[in-house]
Amino acid sequence: MCMRDRGHLLSAEFSKQLRKFCEREPFNKFTPRDVRRTFKTLAGAMGVSTEMRDRLQNHKRAGVSAKHYDRYDYIKEKREIISQWEEKLLSLG
Repeated sequence: MCMRDRGHLLSAEFSKQLRKFCEREPFNKFTPRDVRRTFKTLAGAMGVSTEMRDRLQNHKRAGVSAKHYDRYDYIKEKREIISQWEEKLLSLG
């Protein structure tokens, strides 16, 4: 898949791949925004804090402290949440 300089997947490429997936699989049409919204909602129901959901979706943090002083990458926490999310998705199938 196509990547930007900062390592983020290009939205257009993700949308293209998602559209191809929906064409060959028996799914109702959905968009990348639907995926983001579903994650945000279900992760909240799983007890994931708003802060961590925002961090996982790469939302910018407000405030001087968050912007300039907190340089921690939260990788450990993100990986733990992604593992929980994977377990949740696998339990649905």
